[in-house]
Amino acid sequence: MVVVAISFLSWQIFIPKYEYHHYKIDGCQDGDFTVVVYSKIGERGLMLAKGIQNDMPANNYIIDREFSGFDAYFDVVATCEKGQIVINYHAGYFDPKHTSSEIIPKRVDYDTYDSLKSSDKAKHIYLN
Repeated sequence: MVVVAISFLSWQIFIPKYEYHHYKIDGCQDGDFTVVVYSKIGERGLMLAKGIQNDMPANNYIIDREFSGFDAYFDVVATCEKGQIVINYHAGYFDPKHTSSEIIPKRVDYDTYDSLKSSDKAKHIYLN
C-alpha cells in the first residue's frame, strides 16, 4: 500500500499540468488564439499559438518562460496585423528559440501598450 501511495504522489508531482485559455480578437478574421499555462518540475511558463488549441501545439508557437514564482503575472495586449496575431508587451521576454509565423511577440513602450489596452481592436490578457 505504501508503494502505491508513493507511486501516486510521484505521478502527481512529476506529470506536467496544462491550462488552456482561448481568446478572440474582435474584428479580426482568424483572430482566435490560445494561451497554454504549463507547469512541470522546475518550470512554469506560457505557450501561445494561433487558433483554438486543446492539445499542446507541435510547432508554430511562442513561449514565455517567466511565469513562475509567487508574484508571477502575464500582462499583454493582442492585436491583429496582416493576418498575424501580434502579442504586444512591455515587460518580460519570449524565448527566442521558439518562433512562429502566425503569432508574433512585439515589445512596445508603456505609452503604446497603455493605449492598446483600451482599443476596440485589441484583446487585453492578464493572467496570474
